[in-house]
Amino acid sequence: MYVTRQHGNRDGLAGLVPGDHVCVAVGSPEQFEAQIAVCLAEGAARGEKLFRFTPDPATTSDCGQQVTIVNPAEAFLAGGPLVPATMFDMFAAQTSQAHAEGYRGIRLVADMDWLLGHPPTPPQIAAFEQLLDRVVSDLSATVVCAYRPGSFTAATVAEVAAVHPLYAGPPQTQPLFRLFNTGGSMWELTGEIDMSNLEDFQRAVRTAAAAGPVSRLHCGGLEFISAAGLAIMARLAGEPAPHPMLITQAPGIVKHCWDLLGLSERLDVTFSDVRPSGVLAEAESSDEEGGR
Repeated sequence: MYVTRQHGNRDGLAGLVPGDHVCVAVGSPEQFEAQIAVCLAEGAARGEKLFRFTPDPATTSDCGQQVTIVNPAEAFLAGGPLVPATMFDMFAAQTSQAHAEGYRGIRLVADMDWLLGHPPTPPQIAAFEQLLDRVVSDLSATVVCAYRPGSFTAATVAEVAAVHPLYAGPPQTQPLFRLFNTGGSMWELTGEIDMSNLEDFQRAVRTAAAAGPVSRLHCGGLEFISAAGLAIMARLAGEPAPHPMLITQAPGIVKHCWDLLGLSERLDVTFSDVRPSGVLAEAESSDEEGGR
């Protein structure tokens, strides 16, 4: 079932709802702790079980609620490196346990410094976060992933932010595009894809395709995609093997270029609710006026 999710840039962590997955680029640690307190207090008010992931054993909670504070590297990975499948199983188990205990779900704030004991590569972190987004969507969890500038480069944060529906932090690490899950085999693409983020986009497409055949790609928030980006996007319908895919609310220029590149002849893709856009929209308007 297609799930509509909040997406875009945020000023803070207030107002989160089940299914939200937020990338935070931490600025002031004091301000971040204040935002965490608000976020967790709202989760408690919603009847959610609260968690904080951190490598710092001295971490406490100031939200006035019971919070489970753990280092996931020790608690779930036995001090070893990141194993995404193990972490996803943990999320499912903790959600099931929370429901059994009478909670409505789980809410987690994770200090991603917990990864640094066995640091994954930036693409590995992004792939983990992108697949985690599908888990968050499927479980209707609320998850905040916080990246500190002293631990992760701006380029890493920007790539990771692009596979979260929501971002809170400074403009320099805001993602230009977003590719996030909207339920099962369905994904949504927003923003702009150009030469500056083509490699990040390629990795995100590869991760989504590897997770299973993509049945639907919603493009209602897609503003621009280069020809090279469109060729990469086409892999969502061609990998792991060619399969039918529905593209909804893409700009008209995207459908036009798709046909020009011959992709409609090679792939079983249906476009639905195409949006008038750019030069094509102006041309269509001129044709209509000329016919009057």
